[in-house]
Amino acid sequence: MKNLFKILAITLTGVFAMSMSGCKPDDESAVKTVKIAVQNGDIVEGEGGEVTFDVTTEHIADGSEGIIKWYTSSDGTAAGIQPAGIVPSVSEVAGNKATVTMTADAEAVTGLYYFTVTIDGVASGVAKLTVGEPAVDYYTVTVESADGGDAVASIAEGTPAASVETTEGTQVTLTATEDDGYEFVKWSVVGEGAIEFLPDAEANPATFVMPAGDVTVKAEFETAANPGEEFGIETVKIRRGTFLMGSPEDEPNRQNGEFDPRANNEVQHEVTLTKDFYIGKYEITNAQYAAFLNDKQVTGTTANGETAAICTWGENDGQIMIYDSRMPAAIAPGFGVIWENGSWSPAEGYEDYPAGWVTWYGAVEYAAYAGGSLPTEAQWEYAARGGVEAKPFGIGDGTKLTSEMANFFGWFPYDVARGGEYEDYEAIALDEPVAVGSYAYPNGYGLYDMHGNVHEWVSDWYDTNYGSDNAGDPATDPVGNNLDGRKIRKGGCFYDMAQYCRSAYREFEFQTMTFAYTGFRIVYVVE
Repeated sequence: MKNLFKILAITLTGVFAMSMSGCKPDDESAVKTVKIAVQNGDIVEGEGGEVTFDVTTEHIADGSEGIIKWYTSSDGTAAGIQPAGIVPSVSEVAGNKATVTMTADAEAVTGLYYFTVTIDGVASGVAKLTVGEPAVDYYTVTVESADGGDAVASIAEGTPAASVETTEGTQVTLTATEDDGYEFVKWSVVGEGAIEFLPDAEANPATFVMPAGDVTVKAEFETAANPGEEFGIETVKIRRGTFLMGSPEDEPNRQNGEFDPRANNEVQHEVTLTKDFYIGKYEITNAQYAAFLNDKQVTGTTANGETAAICTWGENDGQIMIYDSRMPAAIAPGFGVIWENGSWSPAEGYEDYPAGWVTWYGAVEYAAYAGGSLPTEAQWEYAARGGVEAKPFGIGDGTKLTSEMANFFGWFPYDVARGGEYEDYEAIALDEPVAVGSYAYPNGYGLYDMHGNVHEWVSDWYDTNYGSDNAGDPATDPVGNNLDGRKIRKGGCFYDMAQYCRSAYREFEFQTMTFAYTGFRIVYVVE
């Protein structure tokens, strides 16, 4: 059975007066135009067939050759992509005329296609045509950007652009990119009409369903806030959202209780965080912690046979906050804070190293002093993943961790493709902390050292069920229940194997315990 397919729409979307690089021609006479003529063809359903399109270029500069390029993206700008089942070929090129033949079954050939003509390497015109019945109306999404960033729209696997054509009912994704010193605020509709942005107008990226009609949306930006600036703390704003916490069952080396019944603690479950928050770009440093102790007029006091800073106010009155790092029993002495000549200071040369030997109480008190708090475990893991779900790490491609990427015991790196942990005795194993931000591998949110360097205290009590009745239950703004009086540490440290630096891995320790490899970072929750 033969089906005759009619070309229902042939639209020249514009005469281009700019080159591929976006520059206008010096000579207005160099502007090129393009015309497209289409010849119908027959398709034998199930057997293939041919539809032939004649593309003719007309231009001012005689002698230039028109070269046909085939595109199928939503906006005609993504080169080299062909629709499934269609095999186009240029069967004839004669001067400024080319014939393109595509062979496919009836179902595959029906739809929207784009042709771009280039003349002397300059994009000269884009033509849109629709094959099939009934005719489909196409509408334009235009994205405007205010000062402070840029924004684009995209559909399916199409190329993101400031202007995209699509049909009613299609899901459109909006993505904003912030300039330095600015942060995205919200999406708004320009002119008349209403759109439901999902999950909401402040989300980035956000989506909406295309209505019947052209739409213009605007991305709004504002000067970025930095709530920790007074204390020398750089922060990054993390948007509220929903993510998968824990690890998938096939993640290599996940903790499943095989060796410790308490460690059945990485069950993957959906978590929703209802508030935006700012989180430290780096771990709190020795210099920052020493300034806190001196500002609070904390003196060095003997505790457990060592010199320590003890809290003298509030609900944590009497609790040890941090030890002088020159302890005889220290695993790696000397690269923390020290009490000397009546004040606290970072050990010389270690000002920008993460503050170690901090108890949970010491981390909480610093956070309160700086006007923030410790992150919840959910906030920490959400931030650590950097927008990448269901992968062990938030840096690189998310599947591996090597000694070039983070500070951990590098002889035991990790690669999902190799089954998780493996051995590499030629790798670097520092066995001590390094200055914050030393590794050029920030995650997708711009955070450093979320994997390795020092463990990081979070606010939650350790709970195998993440504070829910069942570990797999969905949760909103969870905090763990106090089962045995221990708090959670996340991220792994310089002497850990890479598997213990995974985003989902959970350490837990008593609040009074402290080690050279335990530090923290803080958050500011937007109320």
